[in-house]
Amino acid sequence: MEAEVSKMELMFQKADSDLDYIQYRLEYEIKTNHLDSAGKKNPVGNKVSISSFACTL
Repeated sequence: MEAEVSKMELMFQKADSDLDYIQYRLEYEIKTNHLDSAGKKNPVGNKVSISSFACTL
């Protein structure tokens, strides 16, 4: 029974890691390939700058 629980924990850890990687790739793709026609900053960059500003408060 404990081996099965350990196996499930590993599966959830892998799924979490996979989701983190997908998020990283999506943010990277948006930053590098999504050019706004008006020349505005992309939303991911704004999110990062807002998050870093909130951390300093």
